[in-house]
Amino acid sequence: RMRINLKDIELNIESFMKRGIAKKTEKGTEIDLSDYKILDSSIEYTLKNKLIIKAKEASKSAIEKVGKSGGEILLLKKRTEKSE
Repeated sequence: RMRINLKDIELNIESFMKRGIAKKTEKGTEIDLSDYKILDSSIEYTLKNKLIIKAKEASKSAIEKVGKSGGEILLLKKRTEKSE
């Protein structure tokens, strides 16, 4: 399972844009990290950007930190429905 922390996400926004997995929108910077679990950075680290991140999973503290900066983490739904 791949993991990335919020500080690394912010430091790599330009790289993500060049790779086509991030774009600036009216809402903020949208980043598609749907194969990743998003982790919080150090307690002292404060996000400088409004991020909208699509992710497989995220820690509770990462979700809170992104929310405080005006962004959000959109978790992909796990497919657990059983067909009857």
